[in-house]
Amino acid sequence: MPDLLGFKVWIEMQGHKLEEYGPERTEGVEDEIACWVPGDIGAHQNFRVGLCIPPAPRTLNYVLVTYVDGVAKRWSMFPMDDPCPGGAVHKRYIEDLKFTRVGPHTELMGSVLVILATYDSSETDDEDRDTLVGQNVVGSVTFRYRDRDALVFDGIAPATGSAEDPGNLEASAQELQKLNTQILHLNVILRALQDRRFSLIQRRSMEVLEGV
Repeated sequence: MPDLLGFKVWIEMQGHKLEEYGPERTEGVEDEIACWVPGDIGAHQNFRVGLCIPPAPRTLNYVLVTYVDGVAKRWSMFPMDDPCPGGAVHKRYIEDLKFTRVGPHTELMGSVLVILATYDSSETDDEDRDTLVGQNVVGSVTFRYRDRDALVFDGIAPATGSAEDPGNLEASAQELQKLNTQILHLNVILRALQDRRFSLIQRRSMEVLEGV
């Protein structure tokens, strides 16, 4: 689960967090994290971005902006005086987002980007819209999504039943033993059919010879 200055970020569908593969982290002026997730594109199901907020007191005002395929979808502000307790038990969700079918890869398509920034203050206009003053991006998380089959094909995600899991290894051994038993049974049937075929050929040959 990516962690940006105490903000933990993840993606989940139907109440289950998506597995993350191939994590990469670049630390510099900004903390950049990237990973792959299996997007269930065919089902066109909604997903949501989960946020775990660092506990108070916080010394800076934060804002998280979520982009899907390069389009800004949500702003989430966390000012210093936010009364939320934070910590592992406090979660907020950015909901009703949807994966799209990805064509040729581009930098933005097939990605969910969460940017974390600080700001000095916020101002509200006559239409109750907030404008942030003194923004400074401090980090980002990019979830690149593809069908699971594509991730497995590219070697990014393990195949189902991978031997990396001892439980999967045991299941694979049992399946192999079952297949070996079936092969032996089929070999017995094949040998019987071959013997019957040979007998039929012999009988047919005798009938031909007797008719000469």
